[in-house]
Amino acid sequence: MDWLERDSSDAPFVMTFARGSVGLVSLPNADSRDFDLEPDELQTLIAITRAESHVGETVQLRDAILEVENEPAALAAVDDQTLTVEPRVPASLVYDPPPAVLDMLRHEVTPHDWSQGGAAGESVHRVGAMSGGVLVALASVMRPIGHMARIRVVVAPTHRRRGFGRLVLRALSRHVIDQGLLPFCRLAVNDIAARALSNAVGFVDFAHSLTMRVTSIGSSHGLRSGVNPALG
Repeated sequence: MDWLERDSSDAPFVMTFARGSVGLVSLPNADSRDFDLEPDELQTLIAITRAESHVGETVQLRDAILEVENEPAALAAVDDQTLTVEPRVPASLVYDPPPAVLDMLRHEVTPHDWSQGGAAGESVHRVGAMSGGVLVALASVMRPIGHMARIRVVVAPTHRRRGFGRLVLRALSRHVIDQGLLPFCRLAVNDIAARALSNAVGFVDFAHSLTMRVTSIGSSHGLRSGVNPALG
C-alpha cells in the first residue's frame, strides 16, 4: 500500500520511504512547490526507492522533474529496548559545546565531513566528546520531524574506531529518547563504517529512503516507457 503526504517545511525536496509492501511519498509544502502525483507516479517513485538509483538521475513526472539528491539509504532507529550500554571510553562529555570548542573539531575534518556529520547545519542539541582537552567527536540532532529526530555524527580522523563516535551517538540518543522522541540515522547503502557505528549503539533498520530535489514544475513531460519509466 502506498501513501502520499504533504511536508510542513518549505524545502524543495520529495522524500520517499519503503518498508515491505508499504510505501510513503512526502511532497513539499504546497505553498512553495505546488504539484501533485497520480497513482501510477506514486507507485513509480516507491519502485525507484526500492531500486538502486544514483545521485543525479532524473525522474520525469507529468507536472514536475525531480533529481536524485542522495544515494539510496536505510533508515535505522533506536529505542529503550535496543539502546546499548554506555561504552567505556577515556573521554568526558560536553553538552551543546560553544563555537570555540566546536572549532577544535571543525579544523580537524574536511568541510564535507563537517557538513555530512550535521555540524554545519541547524541543530537543536549537540553532544561532544573531549579527550586531552580537545573536542574529538560530535553528535548533532536535527529538528524533529513529527516524533522522529535524526542524529548525525562526525569524528576527528585521528580518533576514529576508538569508541568516541559510539560514545556521543549513544549519549545523544539517550537524551532524545528521554524527550519522548525516536532517534534515527540515515545510512547510505555503501557506508560500512556508519552502519557499524549505528549497530553498536543499537540502531535497527526499519525502512529504505530516497531524497529527490524538485528542479522543475509544470513542464508536463509525461512518464517514459520502459522497465523504469520515470528515470531520465
